[in-house]
Amino acid sequence: MVTPDHKWDMLMSAADLFLSAVQQRSAQSDTVHWYESRRVEVTTEPPQAVFVDGEPAGKTPLTVECRPRSLTVLTSPSR
Repeated sequence: MVTPDHKWDMLMSAADLFLSAVQQRSAQSDTVHWYESRRVEVTTEPPQAVFVDGEPAGKTPLTVECRPRSLTVLTSPSR
């Protein structure tokens, strides 16, 4: 979750998120937070657009639920 107070904070948070992904490390900004949960409900006032993997997915309120072992990944045999 990104919680900037000003536009400058948003820019710094975005830069930290980008660099942390490139450097394969955790974000270190005071405005970037992470939590562990199996289920999250998001509500906003006013309702906000929701995007999943860059695709429009409706508006808030939104419920996201983790379903352990629900994804099967197929790969080619190793050589």
